Formats: sequence, structure tokens, C-alpha cells
Amino acid sequence: MKTPFDKLIKAQEQKLSLCEQHIVRYNNEIAAKQSQVNGLIEQIATMNLPQSGDFSVFLQANAKRRAFVFEIDSIQEQIAHDKARIQELEQEYRLLCVEFEKLKHIRDKEREKFLKALKQKERKELDEIAILLYKKEPL
Repeated sequence: MKTPFDKLIKAQEQKLSLCEQHIVRYNNEIAAKQSQVNGLIEQIATMNLPQSGDFSVFLQANAKRRAFVFEIDSIQEQIAHDKARIQELEQEYRLLCVEFEKLKHIRDKEREKFLKALKQKERKELDEIAILLYKKEPL
């Protein structure tokens, strides 16, 4: 049985699905960025500072290390931004779920109301048939 709320419920389901997809996408991006950070940390850990040579060689190695640290900080800021966006999406998802449940409840009430009216109409028709049959039978 179709109700006017079925289209609204379908639209709400699509919004929920889209929101879930965005959350998954951001989680995947965070995981990728975290592995990128881990790779950079590993590179910093395996870097060897020059033991001999010019001071400029030491400065170059130190600059390379600082570049890695700056890149790690940049990626961690992106991760923080993505986590904040996930929190916003989760809040939006909760609100969408509440709206979805409200629509389902209203649809169910409409169906119950329709079925109740249908049963009442059926009962009246059966009563009319019974009265007609009773009148036709001789006593």
C-alpha cells in the first residue's frame, strides 16, 4: 500500500546513504593521510645526519628533516579538519535518522488509519449482507 510519505521516506533514505558515503570517504582519507604521516615519520627516523663533511651538508640534512616535520604538521592539520567534518556529518546523520524515523512513524499511522477504515467499511458491508439475508429467510 502506497502512502504520500513513501516518496519522502525514499528521499530521506537517499540522504542518509549519501551522508554515510561522505563519512566513509572522510574516514578513508584520514587513514590514507595517517599512513602518509607514518611513512614520513619513518623517513625521519631512518635519516642519518652527516658525521663528517661541510657544515652545509649538515644544514641540508637538517632542512630536509624540517621539511618532513612541516609536511607532517600540514597533514595532521588536514586530518584534524577531516575529523571535524566527520563530526559535523555524524551530527547531520543523527538528525536525518530522527527525521527518517518520524516519517516512518507517520506513514505507519497513516497505514493503520487506512486499514482501520477499510475494516470498518468491510464490517458495515457484512452487517448489511447479514441483514439482507436475514430478511429473505422466512421464519
